[in-house]
Parts: sequence; structure tokens; C-alpha cells
Amino acid sequence: MDFKRIQILLIFFFVIFNLYLVYTISEGASVISVDPTSTGDTITIEEELNNRGVTFEEFSDESINVHLLKSDQNNYLAENISQLTEQNASIDSQRVLTSTFDQPIDLGIGITADTLELSPEQFSSLRENLLAEPSLFIQGESYPNYVYIPSERVIVLRMTDGDGHRIIDGTAELRLQLNEDYLLTNYVQTYQSNISQLSMEVEIISEKTAVEILDRRVETLIPDDAQILTTNISYYSSTVLDDMNVYSPAWEFIYIEDSGATRSLLVDGQRGTVLNRNTLTYN
Repeated sequence: MDFKRIQILLIFFFVIFNLYLVYTISEGASVISVDPTSTGDTITIEEELNNRGVTFEEFSDESINVHLLKSDQNNYLAENISQLTEQNASIDSQRVLTSTFDQPIDLGIGITADTLELSPEQFSSLRENLLAEPSLFIQGESYPNYVYIPSERVIVLRMTDGDGHRIIDGTAELRLQLNEDYLLTNYVQTYQSNISQLSMEVEIISEKTAVEILDRRVETLIPDDAQILTTNISYYSSTVLDDMNVYSPAWEFIYIEDSGATRSLLVDGQRGTVLNRNTLTYN
């Protein structure tokens, strides 16, 4: 009889406890619910940037499909280093070629202290008259993307895929260093062989989603009063295999700070992670 009474009491308390839980949950839901007709608490990324004085072009909210890239593992620079003359060139274990010219070289394109960027005409002249010279550079004409960094007096040249997307992680790059007289003194080079698109396509996040990811992180927050100059789909080395390198797409945001410094931030196009290690300061 005592067991029966205990069983009834347990059932009673169980019912009361469940009613209490239902009541508590319903009250909590009513407290945190938001009037669906009210938009006052929702701030879009565009409004957030505008409130902080950041200027930008309209962001696309469409996800797109792009190809992964691959390149063949190679020792091309080491195998052809003997063609270089009038310079002291060497290759390290990471296949990075470093060279210093015996005498500074005039680029012949009119770079001065007032030069902030290279014109297409200046780059074309540099490519045809200097980079294509095999005694000075190995496959120097294979780097069609370029940017000039005035504060460092450096011209950065990059290899691209068939659609013009640049590889920006330093594994397919030629960096030309100028001296105080804007003469070429030395360079550092990396090279990728047979860059091509893999047949498989991947869907990447939208441009708008990428900038939202940046703006959620304190360490990559685009600063107040900055100007977002361009947004590009670029590539970085994500997988290194015995016979090839695989490159994944990333959104690259190039912006100029209120101080005048121009910087770049990357967001992985598939995972949505911020790739701080590839941040590049332009000037």
C-alpha cells in the first residue's frame, strides 16, 4: 500500500513539474520574441559601414561557382638558374630564388618619388623590355598581375589563372626591389608550373557574406572612415601534394585607411574563415 501511495505521489509531482516547465518556456519565449513588423533592431552590413564612415560599392549577395586551381610541383627555377647573368642568384630549400644584380638597373619607365601606381603602359614596357630578358629573369613575363608599393619601392608581380584570377599567397610571385634612386637592385621569385583549373567547381560565399564575416571580428574590422577600393576573387595554396599544389578561392578586400595606408584582407570562399596570414600591406 505504501508503495502504491509513493507511486501516485511521484506521478503527481512529475505532472506538476512538467506544467511548470511548459509555463517557464512559454514565458521566456514571450520575453525574447520580436515584433516581426519591427525592423529597428536589425542593422544591415551596409548600414553598419555607413554609420562608421566606411565608403564602398554595392556588395553582391549572390553565391557563385568557381574552379579550384592546381599547379605542378617543379624545380624550374633551380634547373634554369644558370641562364642568369650579371647577378648573384641562389635557390633555397623552399624553391625561392633570391638574386642581387651586380649593378643597379634602370627600369626605363619613369618611376619617381611621386609615382603612386604603375600605368598599364609602364607595366607593358617593363614586361617587354626587361622581364622577358632571359639573362635577367627566368620566365619573368609569366606574371601578368602587378601592384606598386611606393613606401617600400617594391613592384609585386603575380601569376594568374586563365580567367585572370591572381595567386596572392607568395607562391607564384616576383618582387622587384628598387633603391633610393628607383633603380632595380634585387628581386625574390617563386614560380608555379602549369597553372590550370580543376574540372570540379565549388560554390563560394557571396561578397556580402564575406564582408559581414570581416566585420564581426575585432581584429579584422575594417576601420572607421576607410574606403573599400576593390573586392576580388583570388587564390591561395590550400593543399600541397607530392606532385601538385591545390589553390582555393578567397575573397580579397583591398581598402585604404584614413591614414592613407592601403591594406588587404582575405576570406576563404568556401569555409568563410579569415586568412590573416595572407594580409598584405600595399603602402
